[in-house]
Amino acid sequence: MKINCTISAIIRLLFAAGLSILFSTPSNSQIVPIGTGTAISVFSPLNRTNDYCVYEVIYLAQEISLAGNITSLGFQRHDGTNTDSIENVSIYLKHTSLTELMAANYDTSGYTLVYSGSFPNTTGAGWREVALTNPFNYDGINNLQVLVSKGYQAAIANTPVTPRWIYTNVSPQPDRARRYYDDIAFNSTTSLTPTPYTCNAQLTFGTTGVVEIIPGNISVFPNPASDIVHFRMESVNKERLFQFTNTLGQVIYSETIMNKEDISVSDLKGGIYFYSLIEDKTVVASGKFFVIP
Repeated sequence: MKINCTISAIIRLLFAAGLSILFSTPSNSQIVPIGTGTAISVFSPLNRTNDYCVYEVIYLAQEISLAGNITSLGFQRHDGTNTDSIENVSIYLKHTSLTELMAANYDTSGYTLVYSGSFPNTTGAGWREVALTNPFNYDGINNLQVLVSKGYQAAIANTPVTPRWIYTNVSPQPDRARRYYDDIAFNSTTSLTPTPYTCNAQLTFGTTGVVEIIPGNISVFPNPASDIVHFRMESVNKERLFQFTNTLGQVIYSETIMNKEDISVSDLKGGIYFYSLIEDKTVVASGKFFVIP
């Protein structure tokens, strides 16, 4: 109790000084698996039957249903007798509004390089992942586009030697992936071919639950949430209208409040919601929060 009071006092002092801070509530890492398919491919995302490979894929925001820092990325291995680490791997991430990938040349424009090194390839089935050397701050609104490339590593024999990966076949179209594999090095003129082979992936979010506290606005915690969301406003001695809407713009909660509100979200579907604080018919603060199933 003493610690909590001290923190509250510090926050009040900061508000009085007109400062803003980021306040992190304790939060465990959260793992988000994407894809439930059981199909198998030697070609995506990391191909050892050729010297070089590139794989690009889109994972939709509604599949991820979370925001925060992505700290590791994994793919689902099926089998393969070879257990050499996969060398010269580079992984790039970026936000995108695209939901489909057409044929296009290899291009890292707009991407953030989040990992460069070897990728694990130990025996057996299961997730193989790497900790990102540059965690990616995913906004939870846009889709996530992933680009994985493997520089030179001498090819090995096909099945049963080469590692095989599990994917979800997006059918019918649109294709949300494209790829290249050959014994010729890729460059900016290398064409990537669309494919419905969307590799199952696993994202680890290492810093969820960050609360942004800004004078005149609202602090929201935990965010994402699955049970209760706490909204705290800068103290004013007047009632204001507080409401939030879904992604269709439908108002699903509306209440006149003073300086705080605790709302159960356990009955809501996982996804993104938007809140607004309204005073004299004017929105004085707004933002978004995320509900996880």
